[in-house]
Order: sequence, then C-alpha cells, then structure tokens
Amino acid sequence: MIEPEDKLKNILDRCLGLFYQYGIRSLSMDDIAQRLGISKKTLYHFFSNKDDLVRQVIGYLSQRHREKYDAIISGPGNAIDKLLNASMMACDEMRYYNPVMTFDLQKYHADIVEGHLKTEKAYFREKIRENLIQGIEEGLYRPELNVELVATLYVSNLAELHRLDEVLAQTITFRDIFQVMFENYIRGISTTKGISYYENEIGKIMNKN
Repeated sequence: MIEPEDKLKNILDRCLGLFYQYGIRSLSMDDIAQRLGISKKTLYHFFSNKDDLVRQVIGYLSQRHREKYDAIISGPGNAIDKLLNASMMACDEMRYYNPVMTFDLQKYHADIVEGHLKTEKAYFREKIRENLIQGIEEGLYRPELNVELVATLYVSNLAELHRLDEVLAQTITFRDIFQVMFENYIRGISTTKGISYYENEIGKIMNKN
C-alpha cells in the first residue's frame, strides 16, 4: 500500500515535470489532474488550490536540490572538488528549466518566488561561506577574502541568472551563463595553487565529454 506521503511526493514530482514542459499558467487544475491520470478529488485532497500546488512544488524542488547539495558537501574532496561537483549538479538540473516556467512564476506567483528566494539565498549563502572557509584553510582560496561579502555577492548573482536567461534565451543558454560565472568566480577567489588544481580538474572533465 502506497503511503500518503509517497503519493504526494509522486504527484509533486510529476507536476514539476509538467511545469518544466508546459509552464505554469497554461495548466489548469483540470489539465493537471487529466495529465497525471488522477481525479480532481484526489488532487484537491493534497492541494487547496493551484497556488497551494505551485507553492508545494517549488518547496519540493528546493528540498530536492538541498538533499543533493548536502550529499556533495558532506562527501570527500577539497573545497574546489565540492564546488565543481555542485556546479555540475546545477548544470545538470538546468537541462530541465523552461524560461516560460520562470516567467510564469515571476509574473503570476511573485509571493511564492519571493519567499522561496529568501529561504534559498540564506541556505546557499551559508554553504558558500563554509566552502570559502574550507578552501582558505586548504590554501586553495586567497586568505584575505572577505568571506561574508563574497558569499553574499555570489548567491545574489546566482539569483539573477533566470532573469538573464529570459533576455538572452535566443542566443545564450542558462547553462552557458552559469559556467562563465562559475569560472570567473573560481579564478577570482583562488590562490595560484587553487587555480592550478582547478585547471587540472576541469581539464579532466572536459576530456571526458
């Protein structure tokens, strides 16, 4: 027997797939129920309305990202290893992003986006701060860095990426922008030792692809 929590997670995961594919505004609750192959009664058992559904889907997406990121930063490797692995994870997730979904969120669910971004920024700012401290202790990042400021600026730039993608979607992808920003970030904070290590590791990654 499927537990209610597992059923909710399955619905959230499938709804996220629909949002990635079609955006949010174009899908009514009727459409969602039909595409998921469930009754409206079942859908409304878990969600009071579409806003509630969107809020829970975005919360589910956020939790999924955090679990993956936590697994990376608690695993083996130095600060650059962890940042590289996290960035590759983020790039992999970006394959699914649809600019229409981002636009719909910002225009029709601004309150959800605002709350989501506030929570996400606080979480990732702390994780970037921890990564900076680790990298400095390992001699990979420059010791004179203002850790709090660097972490805050990096996370703020990340939060702006979707906006940039909407403007440049015709010629430059979200992933392209992220990779350039990440490379500049690593080179800007690293010591000579750190840059040498990064170039060696990124070379291995590029040769595999």
